[in-house]
Amino acid sequence: MSRNLDDWRDDASAYDDMLDTRKEAYNLRVPKADAVLAATDLDGLTQKRVDFESRINEIEKSNDVAALGTPEEQQTWARLKNIEDYLAAHSNDPDLAEMREKHRLMKGVMYWRLSESFKARLWNERRSVKELERALKETQKRAVLVRQARAGTPLTTGGYAARVAAIRARIDQLHERLADVSERQNGFLQLLAIRELEGQKQRIETYEVQARYELAAIYDRSSNAPAKAAPRAPDSASPSAPADPPPETKP
Repeated sequence: MSRNLDDWRDDASAYDDMLDTRKEAYNLRVPKADAVLAATDLDGLTQKRVDFESRINEIEKSNDVAALGTPEEQQTWARLKNIEDYLAAHSNDPDLAEMREKHRLMKGVMYWRLSESFKARLWNERRSVKELERALKETQKRAVLVRQARAGTPLTTGGYAARVAAIRARIDQLHERLADVSERQNGFLQLLAIRELEGQKQRIETYEVQARYELAAIYDRSSNAPAKAAPRAPDSASPSAPADPPPETKP
């Protein structure tokens, strides 16, 4: 348990390092984020998108085919328009009849080219407006998230720091409780050991008393036992046993 608490304390220190790294990164990124937000006029961009969509609606309504032409086509159309204005200002000049015919032919060809691609170009422009609208919504969403993160990160970091500090304090309390419990447990184990030793001592004393009693009993039995009769020596007055006959001699 003590090792586990030490590991948890090391983990808390690692969390402190993580929070410090996050604070440092936050302090580095905040100026950049503020600069980007300050340089981005989302309201102005939104208004431009609205104006662009209104302009496309007007072009479609008036069938202004030249308005969606390429820069070169618009430049050519503008030149034809200037020639047309010049011819209109000199409508009674017979010397401009050939120029009027060429102008009519060139304007007809140009108008046909622009009219042929008008619908496709109008569709592309409306698609661009839709994409711009989605991009603006995503930008606005990200800007809100950035502002929320900017405002919430210090609070979140402070909250995490407070939680880590509370965890560290809790670990210290557990260390103290563990030390107290360990001390009491050691005392309890010592008490058990003393009781066991005392019990063994009492048993040994009992065995000693029993051994002394048995020794005394053995001594008493050996002292009070009757003595055995000693064997008697042979009496000289009593008749002796007959002697063995002499051995026979052979002739």
